[in-house]
Amino acid sequence: MLSRRYELPPVIEAIGQDVPELFTNYERQSIPVTDEAAVTYGLSFENFDDVPIWWGMGAFTHPKIIDLTIDTAREWDLWHYPDFRDLKDLAGILENLNLLSPATVWLDPDPNGTIMDQVNKITYRTPDYMLSNAQDYRPGEKGYQQHIWQATLDPYAVVFVTNPDSMREDDRHRPSYWSSQGRLPRNAQIDNVLISLYDIDRHKSPSILEARHYAFTHAYIPRWAFDEVVEVPAEGGGGWIFGRAGDGYVALYSHEPYAWQTEGPDADQEVIALGRRNVWICQLGREAVDGSFEAFVDAVSTAALRIRGLGVSYDAPGLGLLEFAWEGPLTLDGDEIPLHDYPRWGNPYAHIEFGETRFEIVLGEDRLLLDFETGDRLID
Repeated sequence: MLSRRYELPPVIEAIGQDVPELFTNYERQSIPVTDEAAVTYGLSFENFDDVPIWWGMGAFTHPKIIDLTIDTAREWDLWHYPDFRDLKDLAGILENLNLLSPATVWLDPDPNGTIMDQVNKITYRTPDYMLSNAQDYRPGEKGYQQHIWQATLDPYAVVFVTNPDSMREDDRHRPSYWSSQGRLPRNAQIDNVLISLYDIDRHKSPSILEARHYAFTHAYIPRWAFDEVVEVPAEGGGGWIFGRAGDGYVALYSHEPYAWQTEGPDADQEVIALGRRNVWICQLGREAVDGSFEAFVDAVSTAALRIRGLGVSYDAPGLGLLEFAWEGPLTLDGDEIPLHDYPRWGNPYAHIEFGETRFEIVLGEDRLLLDFETGDRLID
């Protein structure tokens, strides 16, 4: 097998062992399902040869792909597969009425939650914690199994928030209670601070299936994984939950009142906030920068924070004044922070613009050069 003959390039191994004091990685993956992108990358919404690309992105019932999906199922006789069986009769009826593509818009975003179109990601890492996020990714639209953000202090001390798309807690089914997103948030991160806005009623077009979405958000924050946990309530409900794992700190804020789960497998590791709209904020810290855990708790919990609707103004300790809302940019001290059009990779080891075919990865004296146009591979 090819994997048995593969030798890991020295630069990749060196990067895996490198732990700088600060590390930021920007990354862009996939492409949008638009006419402009199709032209740019030489793709078509009518060509059978391009089906593996669109289906590989999960765009089976996207309004621009649905006709190609039905034509492909007929051409390749796919109706006996479970994923296509239920679509056959419905497709025939809608086609006769010339309503196939419009139907995916009327039902949108529900049929298109599996789509994995273009995403801009950021990861901010220190020796004591890591914060990662998919920036402003399809806010308000139907999700599926997308894991939009996570704060990581060690393998067990992790924190994230979702709007469930299912109440099933077993891992034999997707989506499940934790592995799902009923409605995607609008998220923005800069360095060690993330703001996550949920508007479960908001989406791009009316959906007749709206009532099935669950009107709450919940956070995974396992008490047992942290050395210390402190809560600071806010006026009117909600407030901050702080955790320390080793020398790393996490602060999680819910604007809506929250309650700890007290029963079942998620007791003492789940926080539930009822309501279709909520603002969550997460800030990370570490002893080497922020001092003691007590000092971090005091600085964050007393920082100026104003929330009106889904508009947030937060004077993040050590960073500056952040402003963010459902519409408009993320700003830091009045300056706009880019959330889109990231490079393919941008980090201390490589800067590769999106669409480039020549990748150069360097750390110290180690170098890897990959040319996907010529097929050349050079290891120094």
